[in-house]
Amino acid sequence: MKGVAGRAAGYWFGGERSAVRRWVEVGLVFGISGVLQVVMDWKRGWCNPWGSGWFYFVQPVGFVLEDVAMGIWAMGLREKVAVRVGKGRELRRFEQVVGYLWVWGWFWWLYPRRTILEIECLRRRT
Repeated sequence: MKGVAGRAAGYWFGGERSAVRRWVEVGLVFGISGVLQVVMDWKRGWCNPWGSGWFYFVQPVGFVLEDVAMGIWAMGLREKVAVRVGKGRELRRFEQVVGYLWVWGWFWWLYPRRTILEIECLRRRT
């Protein structure tokens, strides 16, 4: 799917590589995946096939938020933190920990919303 999304984004943006083009590519990849999930869940007879689709459709928002945070980090916050935690290995470790916490927090926030849609639908059915 990345190939299809990359070609589509390349068509729209030409050869220019930019954050917006990357976001469009990511949005297309997750959008196509979300549509496929919705169709598969619908064919399986799931009560609310949009639960899985919603999970995929929202993923690009996480990428945009992460890019914004990384931009703020690079504009000077990194140097301020480096004074406290140290440069080199300590700073890289700090960045790793923050990155893992971000991913964990994003999924911790997002995943229950995916399953709540299905649970609510099943509850209304009974």
